[in-house]
Amino acid sequence: MVLLCISGCAGIISKNIQNQVEKNLSLKMVLEDTRDYAGKMVLWSGEIINTDNEKQGTMMEIIQKPADINGRPKDVDKSQGRFLALNKTYLDAAIYEKGRKVTVAGRIKEKRTRPLGGIQYTYPLIMVEEIYLWPRTDLDGHDRYYHGSFMAPSLLVVLTCPFTLDDRVTSILR
Repeated sequence: MVLLCISGCAGIISKNIQNQVEKNLSLKMVLEDTRDYAGKMVLWSGEIINTDNEKQGTMMEIIQKPADINGRPKDVDKSQGRFLALNKTYLDAAIYEKGRKVTVAGRIKEKRTRPLGGIQYTYPLIMVEEIYLWPRTDLDGHDRYYHGSFMAPSLLVVLTCPFTLDDRVTSILR
């Protein structure tokens, strides 16, 4: 799972950071013994649960999700748990909001325990080196933003040709 992201994250995370990533270090392993992995570089994908701007930077609570071949978090009900990611600079919580997908590269710092519903939950904290905020997608997995023509190419040609449309073409368009 982590290896797929590293090979597929070429365009979203710098080569320098990718080369430092502990390729087989999963969130589950870090949750079991955070101290053994302190200072190690990880590359995890997930979905933002919460974003808070604090004195030391922007703290995000992220639920880990397995990554696809491009490093994008999959839209599945599967996770190894949650982690905290602290970015030293300000990130706008209206942009890095609940539900947005991210891929985060950072160094493991420590464990932090916080309330989660009626329990105390232990999170590994990573210090963000690089973060990639994935574009929003529609239900089919396509980007929700306009990237070009919204018409089929053949229809686009008909509508942009400099001649007058005859009755046959007009009837096709109806």
